[in-house]
Amino acid sequence: TASLGKDHPATALSEANYASVLILQEKIDDAYGLLVHAMEVQERILGPGHPEIAVSYQGIGDVWAARKGYATALEWYEKALTLRKLAFGEHHLETAKILDAMGTAYFKLKKYDEALDLSLKALKVREALLGPDNIVTATSYYNVALIYEKRKKYKDALGYYQKSLLVEDRVRGEGHVLTKQTRAAVNRLEDLVRG
Repeated sequence: TASLGKDHPATALSEANYASVLILQEKIDDAYGLLVHAMEVQERILGPGHPEIAVSYQGIGDVWAARKGYATALEWYEKALTLRKLAFGEHHLETAKILDAMGTAYFKLKKYDEALDLSLKALKVREALLGPDNIVTATSYYNVALIYEKRKKYKDALGYYQKSLLVEDRVRGEGHVLTKQTRAAVNRLEDLVRG
């Protein structure tokens, strides 16, 4: 801001990236203000179809998801996805990130078919680019498992939870809260599948 000014595209991108940290800290209103400003600067200076604006669009979608406004979040994710596909194509980690966010939003709306379709697309990209032993890929395994479990396809869900757990044990460790959560899901579903 000091060097380039508050209305420079580089400043706007920094604002959008900083907003993603604020969302993780649950400072949703602060994040939203930064994202709206960043988007306005980017659209005015770079043009509405510029790939950098996808960061702001996705961030605004994340704000709406944090506020449990999943239908509105999906509208923003769609805008971000369009720009990501134009800039990077279908087979890119940034595209997969948006597909995953959309899958989660559909899951929260209990639209499990749409959620599964998008989550599997994100998983396919992550497996191809990162491999099956990456923690980001493991997150996709977990998300797919959740959807299968909600659809009462317990055997499929168990398989994906187990894939996630293998990576989580190695990367996060057995004592990590998320690893424990996945292990609990594996144990619960093993009983259902055997029972």
